[in-house]
Amino acid sequence: QSISFSVGVEGTQVSTGALTPTIITDYLKKEGIIYTNYKSTLGWSESALNRGLLATRGFSQGLSLETTVPGSSITIYKLIFRGQYFQPLTESLTARVSTRLGYAGAYGKTSSVPFFDNFYSGGFGSVRGYKDNTLGPKAMENRVDGGWSSMGGDIVTEASMEILFPLPFIKDQKSLRTSVFFDIGNVFSSSCESASGYECTKARIEELRYSVGVGVTWVTPLGPLTFSLAEALNDKGRDETQVFQFSLG
Repeated sequence: QSISFSVGVEGTQVSTGALTPTIITDYLKKEGIIYTNYKSTLGWSESALNRGLLATRGFSQGLSLETTVPGSSITIYKLIFRGQYFQPLTESLTARVSTRLGYAGAYGKTSSVPFFDNFYSGGFGSVRGYKDNTLGPKAMENRVDGGWSSMGGDIVTEASMEILFPLPFIKDQKSLRTSVFFDIGNVFSSSCESASGYECTKARIEELRYSVGVGVTWVTPLGPLTFSLAEALNDKGRDETQVFQFSLG
């Protein structure tokens, strides 16, 4: 087990363009475009994995609390839990369950978490089969074809269930992992405001998104290279799906 604590200063300047959703430009007109935040992060973690990369046995978990202190441009906090557990099923099959849970809130003079500090969901390490960071609340862009941008949310709930199995004819399995998976999750808003061109996603079971697929991770000298083929099972409305995805690092 380990406990960590860190402090730092974060500067943010938000730029807008012709397509920026009205809900964002209205927020920036009210709150400004430059933010200076003094952050502190307290974390706890525990690991009993059999190895650092491509583990097949054991578990790991961590809890972190990040806050901006008074004197910052905005005063918010984030509580995040991450965990994973490996359970051998046979000599060659292993089950893995993982989750990410998070909640963000505001205090003091800040009334709500700004869009650029929200949680986002979709893609690798989240819900595969959906494009990166596209799930949850959305706002209409200022263009003729009516495109939509993801706004994220102050609540995130994600989980994944996988069956890990070895590829045949591969002698060294320590640098290669294959799996079939079922992902579930989404991001939500705890305070859905009524605004033109804004579609909110409330924290409801029926708003969770699911996907199934197969994935391959290969540890290369440049870092882990991961591929997945996934099928979104219950995409709705303006969800953006993506069957093939890959990531390096």
